[in-house]
Amino acid sequence: MIDLSPMRSVRVDPAALRATVGGGATWADVDHETQAHGLATTGGLVSTTGVAGFTLGGGIGWTMREFGLACDNLVAADVVTSDGRLVHASETDNPDLLWGLRGGGGNFGIVTQFELDLHPLGPAVYAGPIFYPADTAGDLLRTFRDWAGDAPDEITALVNLTTAPPLPVLPEEWHGKKVAAFVAVCSGSPERGEELVRAFREVAEPIADLLGPMPYQMMQSLLDPLWPKGIHAYFKATNLARLDDELVERLCAIHLAALGPQCEIHIHQMGGRSHASRTARRRSRSARCRSCSTRSRRGATPPPAERTRSGRVRRSRQRPMPRPAARTSTSSATPARRGRRTVRRRTPGSCR
Repeated sequence: MIDLSPMRSVRVDPAALRATVGGGATWADVDHETQAHGLATTGGLVSTTGVAGFTLGGGIGWTMREFGLACDNLVAADVVTSDGRLVHASETDNPDLLWGLRGGGGNFGIVTQFELDLHPLGPAVYAGPIFYPADTAGDLLRTFRDWAGDAPDEITALVNLTTAPPLPVLPEEWHGKKVAAFVAVCSGSPERGEELVRAFREVAEPIADLLGPMPYQMMQSLLDPLWPKGIHAYFKATNLARLDDELVERLCAIHLAALGPQCEIHIHQMGGRSHASRTARRRSRSARCRSCSTRSRRGATPPPAERTRSGRVRRSRQRPMPRPAARTSTSSATPARRGRRTVRRRTPGSCR
């Protein structure tokens, strides 16, 4: 293993709207430096995610519809190739290598330095989650489906079918119960954000409405307590051309039947610059939403019983699910052969 974690430097050129980032930096490092200048680029949903794996794997983040995927903002990189050469990749130097790095994963060498495009943003955004009871998840998903197609690029949102975490912002009587959450980030004014999410305040009586003005850096680290270091996570993902009623009902049923509180289903809103980019067009020309199912467990090594249970989760995800007119994408996973089975192994940071 080659550990780049000491290489965490971040240098910002506010005039050129560029950041030079070390190969071991996290998104917390990047946000700390860029927000000092009122700038940002598409980063992970969890601040401890590494810039390298996330960017090379594609990079779905809270600003992707306005600024593009993380890999779309990669303009240059320094790469150590398998034969030990240090090469520079940009639009003028080794452009084919840069093309491959934008979403191709770590297959081309070790990236020791990234150069990323920056955009004006912050320090405050209109952001946060709204939590609903699980029995309203169908209404939430249908509202999300009807709303997402016409939403402007300045807002990015997802629906999370999950279990209420034991956080003080949620009523204690809901801790550990199945819930649905709508989470969004709008780069516009608070008034604009309020207008854009109005439909979601009419879906049902919320358990907690935490959507409002907050610092961008706070939103970038809002999910950190739910994803501590050392967590075991298994991800599968697909692109959806549409989210019809049959699929909505199936997703809700899977959510209610999930084996434990660590199981989640995320439905990401795509479109905007994330859909118009070269990278997104290669993956699916028709996708409007993206489903990412996860299973995670705290701790370093699951006990044998938990490993068996994890296997059941994997097998359950292999059962057919209706995906009308959908083209599949596994941009957040890389295939690894084990015997006759193909296992999808998460590319670090690409979903988070």
